[in-house]
Amino acid sequence: MNCTVANIDNAPGFNTGLYEVELLIEDQNIELKHGFFAKGEIYPSQNIDCFSLPINAIQEGIGKMVVFYSVSGDGLVAIKQETQFIAMNHEKVFIRKDDFHDEMMIIVERQKELKHLDKVNIVQNELFASVN
Repeated sequence: MNCTVANIDNAPGFNTGLYEVELLIEDQNIELKHGFFAKGEIYPSQNIDCFSLPINAIQEGIGKMVVFYSVSGDGLVAIKQETQFIAMNHEKVFIRKDDFHDEMMIIVERQKELKHLDKVNIVQNELFASVN
């Protein structure tokens, strides 16, 4: 049966642990009933170049938007970044590569306490936020 994905939930169902997927079924001669479960394979229609961030790097999310912090070019302050995510699972958030540059350092540890332009310290390639 050929279908087109109309929507995939951002998070798994609380009780089932499964992601709800809405499909547009091309063959209308199939008898379906509300609540049916199905197993299937989803193949992307396009390849999107993206980076993955650990879920702990995300400070907040609203809808498809996520907020995280990177380090300024001079390595002195935290810079608030907002972008749309492409996909998410329980460990990672996937974001378009266009929203990054090659030397960008993402703050993961203690980022929940940060505000835009807070001072940060980088010690042996480990990043520590200076929280006052």
